[in-house]
Amino acid sequence: MVASKTATLLLLLSTAIPSSAFVQVTGRQTRPTVLFADVDVEVNTPKSDPFEPTPPASASERGLAIVQVNDSSVQFTAGTIGAVAGFVVGGPVLATILGCTLNYLSRKDPDGDSVTSSAAKVVDSASQAALSAYNSVASFEKDRKLIDSTLTALEGKVKENEAGEAFDTVGSALKSVGKV
Repeated sequence: MVASKTATLLLLLSTAIPSSAFVQVTGRQTRPTVLFADVDVEVNTPKSDPFEPTPPASASERGLAIVQVNDSSVQFTAGTIGAVAGFVVGGPVLATILGCTLNYLSRKDPDGDSVTSSAAKVVDSASQAALSAYNSVASFEKDRKLIDSTLTALEGKVKENEAGEAFDTVGSALKSVGKV
């Protein structure tokens, strides 16, 4: 059971992180420490640390982003579609196999006459269709600002109930469920 949960977590993490996120970090600069305060030393520290976490998105930046349709996004989408379909049908093992297979087929050249090239055409067209469907939903959301309005309303309710009224309501609901 633990192995199944671990495999599922690894599968979800591997499909959620794009391959462009894996970059090689060479020669990370550290901030020098001045040991003696009476010595005047010029310390050249970088103005911004590239490893600092990014600040949270402002209210105007919330929502779904439009994904550019190129070879890498099509390949990533093919692997994700395969992993999700495999997970629904057969669990984490089939998800891994199907995700890797569809990603491999997406990387094949669709111009040949073999069976894999015709399968590659099908996988690429399905991935492009999924990306265009996502982009249409993202553009609809961008026009209507559904996520932004929902999050703004939730933030207003949280600020309204900062005194703990929401926690009291949840606590009383849990107590009433326990009595039944």
